[in-house]
Amino acid sequence: MSLSGDTIFLQRAKTQTLTITNSKDYPVAIEVSLRERLHSKEGEEDFSNSSDDFIIIPPQMVLEPYQQQVVLVRYTGKESLTKEKAYRVVVDRLPVNFSKEPILLKSSSPSIVGSIRIAYQAVQSLYVHPKHKVNPIIRLKKVRANPDTLDIHLENEGTAHQIIRRFTLYLKQGQEAVKLHITPDDLSGGFNLLAGQTRYITVKKPKKIKANRSIRAKLEMYSSK
Repeated sequence: MSLSGDTIFLQRAKTQTLTITNSKDYPVAIEVSLRERLHSKEGEEDFSNSSDDFIIIPPQMVLEPYQQQVVLVRYTGKESLTKEKAYRVVVDRLPVNFSKEPILLKSSSPSIVGSIRIAYQAVQSLYVHPKHKVNPIIRLKKVRANPDTLDIHLENEGTAHQIIRRFTLYLKQGQEAVKLHITPDDLSGGFNLLAGQTRYITVKKPKKIKANRSIRAKLEMYSSK
């Protein structure tokens, strides 16, 4: 099962379509929902809360082998947005078995057997924009030196998300000046900093920077591409 396209951007009363494809050689039952998207300061994503801000047509369906289905998504939520709102389009494969053969359930107990298929989930990013232009504003809020690591706190004070894959810190501690390049390898490839949210990052401490002493720091951001 797969979703077509990339990130979806919407405004109120705007309708967008997405195409769901059943790539299996057997039928599948699926359900489409929209979830609010949040990130913890440590980077853990949570989209467990469903949203009532959308109309989805159709919300449930059965796809025959290799069949495609176009789904309409329309935002009907709050009009006066001050910043971008982040959601996840979630496509769940419902635990329905169309064959008569028993299939193992996903369970901590290997002895459990049932007549439904293991559930499957696909997700896609969706953002709702206000009528005015939105932009990310990434601020460096704190830098702290530990014995072996450097704690970095970034905050997005802007009105749109920012994909962060690299940045540079200019560190000054007494007479020592260090230019520290943070690369995708330091960030596990990169991360998405949503509007109004904060992210804590830990990287290896430069040798010239001493632990538990004050640091002056300046942030230089780069394009997300």
